[in-house]
Amino acid sequence: MTKNPIVVLKHLEGAAYGPVIEETLEQVGFFKTVPPGARVFLKPNLTFPEFRPGVMTSLDCLRAVTACLTGHGYKVIIGEADSGGYNRFSIDEVFKGMGIDKLAAETGAEIVNVSFTEPEWIEVRAGWRRLRVPVFNPEGRSRRQEGLYQLLAALAALMRDPVFAAVEALARCPDFIAYLRQSVAGAFSVAHWLDGLDQLHARHLPVDLTDALKYAANPGSRPEVATGLAAMSRLRDMLRQGTFGQSASAVLAEIYRERKIDLKVEDDLHFESAAVAWSEGVRACVQAQERFDELPVTDWWELALQLFADSVRTDEKPPGALELQGWLELAWENAPHLVVGGLNDGRVPDAVVGDPFLPESLRARLGLKTNAARLARDAYLLQALASSRETGGRLDLVFGKTSLAGEPLRPSRLLLHCADPVLPERVAFLFRSPDKNDQAVAWTRAWQLKPRRESPPPRVAVTGLKAWLACPFRFYLGQVLRMRAVDPAKNELDALDFGTLCHGALEGLADTAMHDCADEATLRNFLLSEFDRRVRDRYGVNLSLPLLVQTESARQRLAKAAEVQARERTEGWVIVAVEKKIEIACGGIVISGRIDRIERHERTGQVRVLDYKTSDSAIPPRDVHLRSLRSDEAPPDWTRVEVDGRERVWADLQLPLYRHALAAEFGPDVICAYFNLPKAAGETGLILWEGFSLELQESAMRCAKGICESIKDGVFWPPNEKVKPEFDDFAPLFQHGVAAGVEWEVAR
Repeated sequence: MTKNPIVVLKHLEGAAYGPVIEETLEQVGFFKTVPPGARVFLKPNLTFPEFRPGVMTSLDCLRAVTACLTGHGYKVIIGEADSGGYNRFSIDEVFKGMGIDKLAAETGAEIVNVSFTEPEWIEVRAGWRRLRVPVFNPEGRSRRQEGLYQLLAALAALMRDPVFAAVEALARCPDFIAYLRQSVAGAFSVAHWLDGLDQLHARHLPVDLTDALKYAANPGSRPEVATGLAAMSRLRDMLRQGTFGQSASAVLAEIYRERKIDLKVEDDLHFESAAVAWSEGVRACVQAQERFDELPVTDWWELALQLFADSVRTDEKPPGALELQGWLELAWENAPHLVVGGLNDGRVPDAVVGDPFLPESLRARLGLKTNAARLARDAYLLQALASSRETGGRLDLVFGKTSLAGEPLRPSRLLLHCADPVLPERVAFLFRSPDKNDQAVAWTRAWQLKPRRESPPPRVAVTGLKAWLACPFRFYLGQVLRMRAVDPAKNELDALDFGTLCHGALEGLADTAMHDCADEATLRNFLLSEFDRRVRDRYGVNLSLPLLVQTESARQRLAKAAEVQARERTEGWVIVAVEKKIEIACGGIVISGRIDRIERHERTGQVRVLDYKTSDSAIPPRDVHLRSLRSDEAPPDWTRVEVDGRERVWADLQLPLYRHALAAEFGPDVICAYFNLPKAAGETGLILWEGFSLELQESAMRCAKGICESIKDGVFWPPNEKVKPEFDDFAPLFQHGVAAGVEWEVAR
């Protein structure tokens, strides 16, 4: 750390956080000071499940910081605590509502609710030795951390509002899964239950339990999904019947009807204790319900859950464990040698700063506890701890110099309460540079991944060749091992879903009544009607807000596409085929694919092949298929081609392969083009591949042959280390490079 603080102010254009954060961290010397592999704790301001400007840290900012740090090899931990202020949201709800759980899955970061992080071990340094010592917290452990609380909270959420997030929360509760396994006749596969639920979520984005039940009945769904959701629906019906006390007892009796309790088993002993605590809370609520019978059942559930969460479980003290005491309890601690940690300003003395409802002056007038009173109390406690150990005892006071995030920390102001002549020496002692007996331990890899080896596939999709060109090893993971990333927090259409819906609507233009139509209004009505039908079939009529926004965006693009289609038909272009299947034998492998659209000009006979693109920006085909050669790479010769006097590298072979497949039927002069439907509707239209030559076609086929022969020979190494994490589904598997994290023997 530098002796003088560095303040950097940057002006943001739009939401371009990434470059600014990278530059700022560089300027303050972060990358030089903090070694790669170190843990970096990010503490954003989070209060509500939805973003509120001026109050909370934006998700875009947090994503940029996380991506920057993980890109430099740091282990990122995003943490926040439940609020004790004016809102009623747990930080777990905020993590999910803000999409931070999804962000963590994308970037490999860890999210932590620091409200429930309790120490189990501490590290005591004794000279050059390090001792691992068990500790004991006499305050006990909050019931909120127990499995029974998680189950009850999930049941209460499902009863209150059966949104799909509540369904997923209950579906993953171990006790609910155990209930399914015991209550379903025959074998019940938990793996199929969870995998099927993830697939249903990814494909249909159900809004609630009713939607999920409807989609679970579709052919192709795993039977465990329908069974599990039906059981969940029955439990919800039980929760809504009778009084609070009756429903709470009935549903738990149903879930645990097969469970046997053995109090000699520690887990069963803890469960019995939790069940007793819950029963006492329910009993108290039932008694209060006699006086406040107008409250709905959901409020009683919330109150009972709060009572249960506030209760604690006290365990037996392990032999030889150090007992952890809170600051206010230390006055009763009679140990002759006392170690007090965390003696930093802001903790001791604690203070209430910036309370908008009860400022310090008002607290004093009302006779409430003030910061001055807290200071006096803590000064007395510290003096009492020291005075009681002046003879025959010892008091060690420990304070941190920096936080987990690397920010400097101040020692408690109580440590500066001394005689004036001693003060300079005390200040010099407290603010001296810390002794660095040990250097920060660099990050090391515990093990390497060792993927199983499978035979190369006999067939490869056209898009698979693009994947191999991007990274042979990632091609192996995705195309050979069939590994797929799962997004459990998905709540909107991804790029594939969005493109599939738009493609489906445009596919309908092959209908005999429409392929010859040149009327814009008719085409627009048809495309929008076809799109709406497909949305209803896949997602139903009860769409979430993100889907409403996305479907409206798609409708705007399709409306503009109708205008383009009418113009192209007027100019003489007629649709010949859509979704045409092709197969190409190449290098011992079959390349398969579907051509979005083939057109022929009714006067000239010219044929062109179109591929629909729904990416945010309209990109020319040439820029997608060819890229610049990087100075640090040496790709095979068959991937290279000279274009306009510059050496280029093939990045995609889609349109040249389509052109090759159609040559026998339509000749060698087929035009290649993209039908772009970008976010900016005004850019909707066709972009032709200008200057496509016979030499380019031949080079593309040489490249395709080289890829297919490499796949057939099992060449999936070396990996591409330049893939950006935000575009890499496998990024969470690799730290500090793919090659270093994977054990892969190259075939000789």
